[in-house]
Amino acid sequence: MKKILILGALISGAAMAGDLSVKDCLVQEVIPGKQMTGAFFDIENKGKETVKLTSASADKITSHVELHEMIHKDGKMEMSQIQEYDVTPGLHHFKKGGYHVMLMQIDKKNFPKVGETYPLELKLSNGETLKCDAKTITVSDTFVLKVPEN
Repeated sequence: MKKILILGALISGAAMAGDLSVKDCLVQEVIPGKQMTGAFFDIENKGKETVKLTSASADKITSHVELHEMIHKDGKMEMSQIQEYDVTPGLHHFKKGGYHVMLMQIDKKNFPKVGETYPLELKLSNGETLKCDAKTITVSDTFVLKVPEN
């Protein structure tokens, strides 16, 4: 019985659409005084063709969601919005300090609560949508997730 429960938990943590899958979906808690936060995940393309990530949504948190990257400019790290991301064959990490999704203009009543999960959808250029439940983690926990550029 334990094996079945563990397998069920592992399967529910990943969502697939064609050759693409998403797993390890997380949302950072909102920093006091702000109305935005980041969402992070791993997206894998097991196919041979590049597919573009064109948008994301987190309707239970906000309707204003953007794709972002962190770039090194003039000796500083700066965040900038991107219109799409090429999901080439392989594994891609969307983490703090790199590519990520920004949840903007969050109303206080919709602030994600640590430990709770919220649906996150990733829309692809091939018409498919990847869905996952993103667990809310603390700001300090997101620093553990920081990885080098894709």
